[in-house]
Amino acid sequence: MALISALGLRAEELCVVGHSWGAMTAAALPVVGLAPKRLILIDPPVLPLRDLETMARDAVEHHYDSYADALNAVGAANDTWAFGDVVAKAEALTRFDEATVRDVLLANGDWDGGYADVADPSAAGVDRWLIRGDPVWGGLVPDEAAARFSAMLSDARVITIPRASHSPHRTHPEETVAAILRAMRVV
Repeated sequence: MALISALGLRAEELCVVGHSWGAMTAAALPVVGLAPKRLILIDPPVLPLRDLETMARDAVEHHYDSYADALNAVGAANDTWAFGDVVAKAEALTRFDEATVRDVLLANGDWDGGYADVADPSAAGVDRWLIRGDPVWGGLVPDEAAARFSAMLSDARVITIPRASHSPHRTHPEETVAAILRAMRVV
């Protein structure tokens, strides 16, 4: 909020787009007093605690002291990923605090993809959208959760990108940009 104020921006003119954890963070903005004009959530994770516990036990998902070791492990575990994504993930795995990430994953219960925040009365005046990957292809908003979002926002404001992963902007950039432009009412 301080940055927006320092830049001379008005919250009611902002369009905030967030992906994954960033989408869950963006969803909370109205609750903390920053109600943008438009809020676009891209595949915010909807995960039960049991799935988060499984993720925390993943043999590849730990801190590496060596970038080369991280690169080899991530590349071997994700042979369909673009090389740039493997590099980014490997670098991240050499820089994060494992105990802190485990606490974030495991000490906060089920993740609702920001649903409770966008359903909060403070977000009622915000134009809210959900763009999700396809759950069959790795999207983290299952059909049941998408139906809850649709019931709150309307079917027109929940866009599923067929055959897209959790990061549709990486696997389907044209479709993702088109969905964002639709949400921004440019097209």
